[in-house]
Amino acid sequence: MQFLTISINLNKSNLMKKILLLLIAVAFIALNGCSDKKQLEPCEKDHFGYVKIINDAPFNLWVDATETGGSDYNQETRLWPGTSVTIQVPSGDVTVWGTDDYGYSINSWSTDWVTVSDCQTFKYTWNAKKSASPTQNKTHDKD
Repeated sequence: MQFLTISINLNKSNLMKKILLLLIAVAFIALNGCSDKKQLEPCEKDHFGYVKIINDAPFNLWVDATETGGSDYNQETRLWPGTSVTIQVPSGDVTVWGTDDYGYSINSWSTDWVTVSDCQTFKYTWNAKKSASPTQNKTHDKD
């Protein structure tokens, strides 16, 4: 009978060791899974944001947004009144371009400059007061 009791005690001891090892493993996994390392969003990692250009003028506009002084890439878009476009741009200084149909035909653009931060969506509205018509604003030729 004593032999049977010792065997049961050994089994309890092994069970306790297994439970203890299991608890240590669970604690290790939980601590590593809850690290303080922040996962960067792609726009933070690659340093870009967005310019949302809104046409609040009563006429069609051609618009674009480019890195100031460093980009040859164009995404010229025609916007009807009340419409918008969102353009991905590198973080930093950005040139916002706009012109009406006539200005587009002669490559004459009005510009404005904004600063965009990582992951920011900068809303830029063209309106009748700020009209993008090259006959009403100082214009710059767009390369």
